[in-house]
Amino acid sequence: MAQSARDSWGRLVVLILLLTGLCLQTVAADEGLVRERMPNGKTAVATWYPGEADKPPVLILHGFLQTREFPTVARLGASLAEEGYPVLLPTLTLGVDDRRKSLPCEAIHLHDMPGDADEVAHWVRWLHRKTGKPVTVIGHSAGSSVLLAMAERHPELPVRQMILVSLLHYEGGPVESGNRPSPEKGGLGEYHIAFCKRYPAPPEAFESYRAWDDQRTLKALHDAPWPTTVILGGADGRVSPAWRARLSRTPAKLV
Repeated sequence: MAQSARDSWGRLVVLILLLTGLCLQTVAADEGLVRERMPNGKTAVATWYPGEADKPPVLILHGFLQTREFPTVARLGASLAEEGYPVLLPTLTLGVDDRRKSLPCEAIHLHDMPGDADEVAHWVRWLHRKTGKPVTVIGHSAGSSVLLAMAERHPELPVRQMILVSLLHYEGGPVESGNRPSPEKGGLGEYHIAFCKRYPAPPEAFESYRAWDDQRTLKALHDAPWPTTVILGGADGRVSPAWRARLSRTPAKLV
C-alpha cells in the first residue's frame, strides 16, 4: 500500500476511535434518502451524505436487526460526513420492504446471511459508481460479520479497506438448551441468537447466521481480500481476553 494511502487509512481509523467514544449530534447538511431495489426484490433505503470529491467514500453498516438510525452508526456517519467524507448508511431489508424500524426478536425471521451480504454488495457497487472511488466499508457489531460474509461471497468488489468495529461472533445453536429446531425442513424453529432469547426462523435461515462462529470468523479474517482493521473497545465487556488474543493472531490490524 502506498504511503499516502496508509496515512489516509490511519487518519480514518483514528477518527473512528475518537468519534465512537463521543456523544455527537447528527448533522443534517447534505443528507438525503436513497432507495434501491435489492436482489431479493425488496426496496432498501439508505442515508447519503455526498461529501467532498477528493475524499474516499465510506459505507457504514448497522448491527443485528437494527437500522441506519442506530445511534452509534448514525453519529459516526454524520460525523465522518462533517469531516467531508462521502458517507452511505444503508438499512438491510431483512426481508421487509422499505424497512425503517429495528426488527423485533419475536418476528418471524426469513432473512439470511447470504442475502444480507448480497444487499451490502449492491450498495458498495452503488457507492463506487456514484463516486468513482474504491469504498471503505465499516461494520458495527454484527454488521462486521455481514461484511466478512460479503468479502467471502464478493471478493471482486471495489473495496479499499474494511474496518470492523466490535467484531464478535455468533454463539449457540440448535443443539443447545432452549433452542427448539423445526422438526421439518422449511418449518419454523425457536432459537436463541445474539441478544434474542426468542428468535423464530426456518432452520436454514437461522443456521446461516449461526455458522458464523469463532472458527469461521477467524478464517474469514485470514482470507479477507482487502486490508482489514478490527477495532475493539477496551471497556467492552462482551469481548473476552481470549477472543482479543485470537484476533491478534490474524492478518487483520487490531486496534
